[in-house]
Amino acid sequence: MRIGILTQPLHTNYGGLLQAYALQRTLIELGHDVLTIDISTEKSFAKKTIDILSEIKNEFPTTCKIRLKQLVDHYSNNHKKIISQNTNAFIDNYINKTTKLTSIKKIKCLQKYNFDAYIVGSDQVWRPKYSPDILTFYLNFLGNDNRILRIAYAASFGVDHWEYTTELTSKCKMLAQLFDSISVREDSAVNLCKSFLNVEAIHVLDPTMLLQPSHYQAIATSFDKSENTKPFIATYILDDSIEKQSIIRKTTNFFNLESIPLMPKSILEYESSDINTNYIYPSVEYWLKNIINCDFVISDSYHGAVFSIIFNKQFIIVGNPKRGLARITSLLRMFNLETRLVYDNIENLEDLFTNPIDYKHANEILSNNRDKSINFICNSLAIKSI
Repeated sequence: MRIGILTQPLHTNYGGLLQAYALQRTLIELGHDVLTIDISTEKSFAKKTIDILSEIKNEFPTTCKIRLKQLVDHYSNNHKKIISQNTNAFIDNYINKTTKLTSIKKIKCLQKYNFDAYIVGSDQVWRPKYSPDILTFYLNFLGNDNRILRIAYAASFGVDHWEYTTELTSKCKMLAQLFDSISVREDSAVNLCKSFLNVEAIHVLDPTMLLQPSHYQAIATSFDKSENTKPFIATYILDDSIEKQSIIRKTTNFFNLESIPLMPKSILEYESSDINTNYIYPSVEYWLKNIINCDFVISDSYHGAVFSIIFNKQFIIVGNPKRGLARITSLLRMFNLETRLVYDNIENLEDLFTNPIDYKHANEILSNNRDKSINFICNSLAIKSI
């Protein structure tokens, strides 16, 4: 079957890239011909924000103007090309894509691929603030064509409450009811689908968990730079803060280990127009290799938790409400690992350090849910005879 995957635009997000890769790889291994739709917007939400700030920059004090200039530089094509060179290489080498669609308006160009099915997911494809023109992610461009399968795999709202306006809810409800099958990534999303979209959904794994650890190990071993042979703690922090740095320091002091950050320096830290390697996103292969080889993971990321579980790592996840906690609480609840979620309170960290995760039970849960999730995909693709 010829399948098009519609996920969020591919960029520098490691979790976003790996979930896109994993879903495509799973479908290919099931015998299908698969392309991920390479879609971007003419102007991202972030770029729109920068444009608005640029218009009022004269009202800002000098320090704010400096930071604003850095952000504008960051979102310029030249700077983006430099800092994303490694992640772009992963996209080019590992993900089969359609021709790039530079605008949602060009979505009709997909007709030339004659897809038998579209799969929407995963990641926060159904969260308005993260998805450009969210109606596209409900496959509105298919109209009433019922010859093409419409499937949602591990679609995520990102949060456990409803963020849609009344008007948007009405439109998405109508479109959701045209889907042949729907699965969601968070347990809370099952009820959101039923309550607001009037559709049934089942809870499945993030696509990254459909593949065996050995699959990622093979990708990581293709990274040919020297590796750290000493024990270390991997830190994958998306939104840094004083509190998170305190947690990192307390952890490194307790274990007497060095920490290796898996994110580049923030673009807000550089003081000139020249970008050195400290600001370039490391390769996905490097990211995977360090998760695999580390002794402990500290992260505020959903996929930081996912890959810690996949590789049976001891870890703590620092709550990051800014990006949506429902994803993380749902994941940890599935594996009975809720205690691994911490917030600003660091007094009880040593209890986690001295009570390591027993992965025997977690691995059984993962295996059972992997079978369930792959069965969902197979059964969904068999709904219609193409």
